[in-house]
Amino acid sequence: MNGDKSKQKQLDGLKEALDASCERIDANTLARMKTGRVRALELAESHNSLFFRRPRWLTAGGLATAALLVVMVTGWFVASRQNRPAQQLDDLEIMAAQEQLDLYADLDFYRWLPADEIDR
Repeated sequence: MNGDKSKQKQLDGLKEALDASCERIDANTLARMKTGRVRALELAESHNSLFFRRPRWLTAGGLATAALLVVMVTGWFVASRQNRPAQQLDDLEIMAAQEQLDLYADLDFYRWLPADEIDR
């Protein structure tokens, strides 16, 4: 607590010293500071700095890329969702047909059988 008070006293003394030195600045220095401030503001407003300027084609290209990415990702998700219900319906039909489960167990044999008959 005592350290905080001494630090605050140092800060207050420093503030008073800086305020006093600002009051003693001569008119020539104040005029040069004002001129420098005005020049800096004019330069910032003119936007002639190439460092801060961004080409318009870069902004348009970024927006086009983002839009294309959104369309591609959306199309991919929609396409993957459309395939799932058809596969689930096929599985549902297989499970509903109780009498033909043996056919699906030996499906490789039944596929081979017509191929063997074609060779004859």
